[in-house]
Amino acid sequence: MAFNQEKYVADLTWDELVQIISFVCNAEGKESEQSYALGLLEKNFDANPSDLIYWPNEWFQDEDMLHVDLTPEEIAGYLMARSGRILSDAPQIDLRYPLPPGAAS
Repeated sequence: MAFNQEKYVADLTWDELVQIISFVCNAEGKESEQSYALGLLEKNFDANPSDLIYWPNEWFQDEDMLHVDLTPEEIAGYLMARSGRILSDAPQIDLRYPLPPGAAS
């Protein structure tokens, strides 16, 4: 039995990040694969990706944001902005909503 271990990926690309986020948002794969993908996001972006994906109202600290519909690209943009880790091949992303108080920018 092989176990995947989440790790920091120094050469993570924009397309890979968007694919990982899409995988999680679309609930693709097995539960263990979902857990691995979310763990990979957590390890690579110190920005609480699980809250941003599943509980955006908590992430944005705004109860009106519970049902906000973010694209995988927007989620990637918010993760990069809040964590301060900007991928070298990432396009300019216009964020529709302000970062929550205390977030990096």
